[in-house]
Amino acid sequence: MDGIDPALVEQLETGGVLFVFAATFLSCLGLPIPAALVLLGAGAMIALGEQPPLPMFAAAYGAAALGGVLVFLLGRSGGPAIIDYLRRWPAFARLIDGAGDLIHRRGGMAVFLGASFVAQVGPAVALVTGAAKMAWRRFLGWYLVGRMIWVGVYMMLGFSLSDQIAYAVNLIGGFSRGLVYVLIAGALGALALRIYSRQNRKPN
Repeated sequence: MDGIDPALVEQLETGGVLFVFAATFLSCLGLPIPAALVLLGAGAMIALGEQPPLPMFAAAYGAAALGGVLVFLLGRSGGPAIIDYLRRWPAFARLIDGAGDLIHRRGGMAVFLGASFVAQVGPAVALVTGAAKMAWRRFLGWYLVGRMIWVGVYMMLGFSLSDQIAYAVNLIGGFSRGLVYVLIAGALGALALRIYSRQNRKPN
């Protein structure tokens, strides 16, 4: 798979499901792990017949769900103190401010966006919404759908472009906030709108 770090390919081949689970879980906790690249490689491995599709998807989605829920719980139990501590570092402060701004503008929809199309702020959104005591059902409804889209889209891209994996990596790296998101949003816009309308009819 030209275009992907040979070390990553080796980990996907030898670690398989466990490696995908661990990388995705740590990324959703907020660690700087390139989970999108891991998911892309996992999709390519599935296309090449090197890994089974269902266990790989289940591992990635389960890890993403578990990671976000743990961060949300952390926010509910000690959010303000944790947020104040993380603000000591400018990079974390920017993420937290970005998450707060997104939540202020989008409400519950911010959880969906942070779990899918703006995944770089996903852990910060989960932490801030936990600290704000967002209702469990509301958080899970938005978060689980968002992460399903995030995992599914990256794995499908890897699967579809397995013979052009270098192009896929460049596409995601160069247009992660542009063309790829527009295409994804067009395909899934009706679903997001339906969820948004349903959630807005519920009390906060």
